[in-house]
Amino acid sequence: MKIRSQFHKKTAVAALLGVGLVAAGGVAVRDSVGSDHQQTALTELNPSIDINDVYVFPGSSDDRIVLAMTIASPIIGNRTMVGSQVPSFDPNALYQLKVDNTMDGVPDLVLQFSFDQLANGTQSFDVIGPVVPRDVGAFGNAVRDAFSTATPVIRRAAVGAMNVTGNLAASTGASAGTIQAFAGLRDDPFFVDLEQFFRIIPDRRPTQGPLSQIGGVIPPSEGVLASAFRPKCTNGVPNAGQTQFDRARGCAVDFLRGINALAIVVELPESQLTQGRSGGQIGVWATVSQ
Repeated sequence: MKIRSQFHKKTAVAALLGVGLVAAGGVAVRDSVGSDHQQTALTELNPSIDINDVYVFPGSSDDRIVLAMTIASPIIGNRTMVGSQVPSFDPNALYQLKVDNTMDGVPDLVLQFSFDQLANGTQSFDVIGPVVPRDVGAFGNAVRDAFSTATPVIRRAAVGAMNVTGNLAASTGASAGTIQAFAGLRDDPFFVDLEQFFRIIPDRRPTQGPLSQIGGVIPPSEGVLASAFRPKCTNGVPNAGQTQFDRARGCAVDFLRGINALAIVVELPESQLTQGRSGGQIGVWATVSQ
């Protein structure tokens, strides 16, 4: 099965997204697009609608696939780094993983996730899909962000609970199969040398808060700017073949190591997404809309 990432900026959604696909086992990946965090002031101030990354990889058996999205990174322990908020999913937002199985850039199927209010430190969530999206039609096929009226395949699952399972046939009318879902805190798997990133693109650094102190002074002086990332090192020595990297400022540092994100993860049969399309190629992306 081939998986192709899609990247769509949509003015109708509250959070724009970055897509990064992970290849493993027999899954082939192409045309993947890099991550993006805190792309706008809106998402910086509202971490619960800030999509970080999207991942697609093989499931627990050859006929199953996993889709995942991360949100709200960076989270230190159980507090967001910006504003020190308790990380939670937005109860007024619609979180979606979208699948294009005809390769025309339009979602053919969606998985929808909705959350209730955070109460006493807990939340629950519903999962709908995979179903054909409702087209609200404001911009033709470009906007499909309405809540589906389909019966949830998983209802009122606890955020943080493991092994939450639903029956696809009972909810979507699809062929028999199960879907598993998880929503909650997880270690952010993305690698980024954030200090060097802010030296390369200084205008992406926040103007206040802890992240504003990373990568030099504001405004950046010529002495702290850079044009390339730092090299990966082994025992403090740059690995071979990395001459194109900035070796003057030491080794790359994984800023997100030990930092958390909110994650939404589902595993389901591949056939539910390909729907018998020839070639078995799909595009996957995510949106959060309010």
